[in-house]
This record gives sequence, structure tokens and C-alpha cells, in this order.
Amino acid sequence: MWYDTEQSDESTQDILRNRLVPMTGGQVQSMDVFNVRAMP
Repeated sequence: MWYDTEQSDESTQDILRNRLVPMTGGQVQSMDVFNVRAMP
């Protein structure tokens, strides 16, 4: 699970793609992402 309170949707996707996927060797099978910055 990734719960992000500060980043935009694009930044969150960038973090997942460029940090988490390489750290796991591309073995991310399922992940829930909650980006609450866009919420009122």
C-alpha cells in the first residue's frame, strides 16, 4: 500500500515507476495507491 499525502498523481506514478518497481526487480504484482492531495 502507498498512502501519499503530499504528491500529485503524476509524482506518485513517477515514484512507483522509477523507485519501487526497480527496488522490487519488477515484481510488484498488486499495490493499492491512495493519493489524498487531490481530495478536498
